[in-house]
Amino acid sequence: MGSNLGHLANLKLFIDHAVAKGHTVSLAVRELQNVATVLDPTSIQLFQAPLIRHSRIPSQSPTISFTQLIQRQVFADHHELTGLYLAWQSIFDTVAPDLVIYEHAPSALVASLHREWQKWAVGSGFMVPRTDGIFLGVFPRVAKTEQHYRRLLESEKSLLACINRLQQDLGRTPIKSVKEIYQQCDQQLLLTLPELDHFGIRTDGQYLGIEFSNQGLEPVWPDGSGPKVFAYLGYFPKLPDILNMLIKRHARVLLYARSLPSELIARFQDKVCFVDKPVNLSIAFQQADYVINHGNHSTAAQSLVAGIPQLLIWTHQEQLFASLRIVKLQRGVLASRHQSEYESSWEKLTELKRTPAQFDINQRSTNEHVMKRIKDAFRQAGF
Repeated sequence: MGSNLGHLANLKLFIDHAVAKGHTVSLAVRELQNVATVLDPTSIQLFQAPLIRHSRIPSQSPTISFTQLIQRQVFADHHELTGLYLAWQSIFDTVAPDLVIYEHAPSALVASLHREWQKWAVGSGFMVPRTDGIFLGVFPRVAKTEQHYRRLLESEKSLLACINRLQQDLGRTPIKSVKEIYQQCDQQLLLTLPELDHFGIRTDGQYLGIEFSNQGLEPVWPDGSGPKVFAYLGYFPKLPDILNMLIKRHARVLLYARSLPSELIARFQDKVCFVDKPVNLSIAFQQADYVINHGNHSTAAQSLVAGIPQLLIWTHQEQLFASLRIVKLQRGVLASRHQSEYESSWEKLTELKRTPAQFDINQRSTNEHVMKRIKDAFRQAGF
């Protein structure tokens, strides 16, 4: 399901280690054009990940569980699931895997039911939904009301019926709960920290920690003496207002963004440093005074570990959940892309000081520790 670079970054350490050990690695990815930005495509066998390209009418009701997310973004009926299943089987039969690592790939997990290989679900807390409740991956802040209970029950029944119709067509034993999609996995390897788990701290699954990005462009800041602000943002209508606000406050802004309108870059290029390629965050976060981002897990988590106050302008529910965790830790300010102004949010942000995290987060966040846990997982599985 993933389309941004963070999904590829989550797989990079696993792929690099497997290649170094001499294993044959095959990667099925949704957005092929992004692969070379993060990985060496010459070291792997590359496939287009199966997906249904459709134009759904947006639902008027908010998504309140991972089950509903699958139905709205991946497959909604038996015919769509069957197409995805057949495509995944073609890939699996070609590769003949001993181990499959699933990063935000529910249709691949459905296609793997009753197949015998090692299965690992990896990713941030959001990418691996919780299975220890009544329903699969109920989103944070969902009120325990009769209306929500009925919606959750209806969506789970609908998804279960869709999956089991496929199982029936294949002559296989039906599953009893949609949670079995994820419970079939031998490992849940969470590339996050307990305090940042979107769904809350869980007992099943292993927290690997946060990998710090130490690759990319050397950060270059505008001249001046004002605070250094690193921003990682996509375009939205209020972005010019934010840049104007920061310039008025003499902030030295380094903005990493892809596919910005050329007229916006021309308008601000004398005051803002624009880059459209990944920045070395390890260096940038040593130098920055503040970070502005959408609450995307990797950037927000690394900024938190570095102790930098963040302005979190969320655009999707996943980003909202991560942002709320950071706000709860009093290390960020929550904002909306639809706000009328951002001056008040900036004032709240400047009240926060750059301080190291107040819990034992750093010891569980070094790249060496993350890599060690990944190597341990490979070794324990016999690879």
